[in-house]
Amino acid sequence: MTISIILLLYLLTSTRCPLLKRLPERPTRILIIGCGQGTTTSALAGLIPVDGGRVDALDPTPHSHVCALEQYVHRSSNGSPYTLGEAQTYLTWYHPITFHQTDAIQFLADDTNKDKEWEVVVLVHSVWYFDFVTTLRKTLEKLKGRMKRVFIAEHALRATSREAQPHVLAPISRATLEVLRLGRTVEEAEWI
Repeated sequence: MTISIILLLYLLTSTRCPLLKRLPERPTRILIIGCGQGTTTSALAGLIPVDGGRVDALDPTPHSHVCALEQYVHRSSNGSPYTLGEAQTYLTWYHPITFHQTDAIQFLADDTNKDKEWEVVVLVHSVWYFDFVTTLRKTLEKLKGRMKRVFIAEHALRATSREAQPHVLAPISRATLEVLRLGRTVEEAEWI
């Protein structure tokens, strides 16, 4: 099972290689916003020098949420799927990662974090989870002066392969449902 998870993480993170090649060579302080189960977080943590450094990984999703990792890996020995919290805990055994169950604005406003700075801030496939453009704007404003570089990678709204179609349909479906729920147009709603 452990080998299956490690192999899976390798396969999933190998798709992040173009992003990883653009990062500074050996960053020591990384903040990842919208880390989910930690696939990209694990790859980023692998860049940190062995002699020190840290990744702060943020995601407000409850730890009891069953994560997508389970789609690819056999169920654990007791027959239950991995939760987000279990997947994140597993990664902390091997990497210098601190997972925070909170959103970026709350994390950055917290007194215990107000003096923290990062060399790199990363948002990978997480921007579309922000409820409004103003939320992303506020997040970036709170980061101003506390980071050297920010990297944002999102799915294109055009599928180049059959396997990519769900990644295109998900944000379109979400926006459509929100428009119907709120009775607004997309422009009025200010969605990302």
